[in-house]
Amino acid sequence: GNLETIYPRILVLNDIRLNINKLNYYNAFMICRTHRISLDILHDYNPELFFNNLKHFINQLGKVEYLDLFISCLLEEDVCQTKYKETEKSDIENSHIEELITDVKKLKLIQFEKGKEKVRKICDSILEILINNVEYKEKYLQSIITAYASQKPPRAKEALELISTFTNDLEIEKSVQHLCFLLDINKLYDIALSIYNIPLALIIAQQSQKDPKEYLPFLQKLYEESELRMKFSIDNYLKNYSKALESLIKIPIKECSNIQDEIIDYIIDNELYKYALKLYRYDEINYNLILKFFASYLHSNQKYSESAIIYEKLKDFNNALENYILGKNWREAITISLMNEFKDKLEDTCHKLIDSLTIIHDYKSAAYISYKYLNNLSNALELYGKEYEYSTAIQLCYEENQLKLIETIIDPSINEGFATIAELLADCNNQIISQMKRLKELREKKLNDPYSFYGEINEENTPDNVSIAPSIASTKESFFTRYTGKTSGTAKTGASRRTAKNKRREERKKARGKKGTIYEEEYLISSIGRLIDRLEVTKPDTIKLLNAMIKRNMIEKAYIIQSNFINILQLLKDNVVEIYTVDKRDRERIDDNGIIYYVDEIPVPTIKDFPVIEMLDY
Repeated sequence: GNLETIYPRILVLNDIRLNINKLNYYNAFMICRTHRISLDILHDYNPELFFNNLKHFINQLGKVEYLDLFISCLLEEDVCQTKYKETEKSDIENSHIEELITDVKKLKLIQFEKGKEKVRKICDSILEILINNVEYKEKYLQSIITAYASQKPPRAKEALELISTFTNDLEIEKSVQHLCFLLDINKLYDIALSIYNIPLALIIAQQSQKDPKEYLPFLQKLYEESELRMKFSIDNYLKNYSKALESLIKIPIKECSNIQDEIIDYIIDNELYKYALKLYRYDEINYNLILKFFASYLHSNQKYSESAIIYEKLKDFNNALENYILGKNWREAITISLMNEFKDKLEDTCHKLIDSLTIIHDYKSAAYISYKYLNNLSNALELYGKEYEYSTAIQLCYEENQLKLIETIIDPSINEGFATIAELLADCNNQIISQMKRLKELREKKLNDPYSFYGEINEENTPDNVSIAPSIASTKESFFTRYTGKTSGTAKTGASRRTAKNKRREERKKARGKKGTIYEEEYLISSIGRLIDRLEVTKPDTIKLLNAMIKRNMIEKAYIIQSNFINILQLLKDNVVEIYTVDKRDRERIDDNGIIYYVDEIPVPTIKDFPVIEMLDY
């Protein structure tokens, strides 16, 4: 009958290692080919031995095809640490399991670090030997191209530059064909253009599926142009706009009568203002010309402040004034309006600034402009009142000897401020009470009937990433799967992964904190956090209001504001720890590998005391 033989992998690998140790790389290589062993082992088994005998390795392989095969099959990993890792014992003892798990976790890092260095180092070492030896260079020309192409990232540009030095047309064509086989032909076409080698680009294009009607007219036109114009056309085609601009600037004016207009149009079309300014930094006339167009560009992109500075630098004060107003840079705008040639625009400028500053609630600046430059004291007092700057408003009344305005404008403004703060404090108090009540209800429901709380059988209310099992026996799993797309069992298999659409939909539900959903508790805590921040921001205005009410003999109203503020802060202090204490199981998550972890607790905010006015503290 037929005679059959078997080759146990472990014995084959042992044979390969023995041949490597004896520097018999040819035998080791042939064994690898026959038994489909990764050729990386020729290097990975003993890298130092490999590099010390690299020339011997090349000579032993002998054939260009063999060396090509070795180079092109190199992997970005250390195969002796992955596929063919040796172990001293065939049976793994239990005590070593944890150590092996740790090794596996580090494996990806090992592959990345060693592999990334390995392929480039091997290819560069082979290139150094082949290129520096005339005999080798002629014989292993194809292997040189392979070594350039097999690196990550491929050194295609250097390979094409090498090919462009060849004088033999047949040699060039063969090398290009081989390179096109290894790499993306369209990228090679672009790289050939980037080194401005039109004949080489033509050869590559002919190897591709491109329609000659597309590339022949383009390449023919490039061939007929001057060197600078050709470089400009190529870089523009490749969208290397900065490089194209450099060539365009260098083209002599006599070649094209409207070269200046072409440069400006090219800068504008491709938004190359900053790069153009760098190129023209020693040419003041052109530098300022580009600055003008850059300022216009900034204006169109609503970067008014930057645009205004450029216009002012160019002495274009009309445009500078317009942009300062739009950018709400009121000091700069008024400075220009105070110039002799713009004094007739001062009043209009001030009105525009007051309107724009009022919109962004900068009442203090608007009040200053109204009083200082429009002499409108009444309007200034009203604006100061909106900013709670009652002291400044009263000071102006005394400076202008208009004490009646204190009663007619400032007192009503103080009463308006009192109504605003009182309403805010009342709203905050009601919100705290109602949200604390709701938090207690939710937590009692979660404690008494957790399955019902987490497992609402309502498609709209149930989050996409909560897994609800049909039996109470699996209720525990529903706790673990909150905010994850998997149970503790399915997580390990990678099952039930969330899509991006589901994630976005879940985030919207989370943000709304709809009543009755498991997100309501988190929403309520966040809402109280925003309330605390709002109260903190309101304190300075409240102090200004209290001082003004005391001065204007509104003691009772001042007492109400201070006591209400203190009571709200005390209510928060008494309950803030309880509010921000989130159950540990609600912070539990499961990652894609099925490992349980806990997100950080929401930090409990510090409730700062209200700066009490002693005369109202009774």
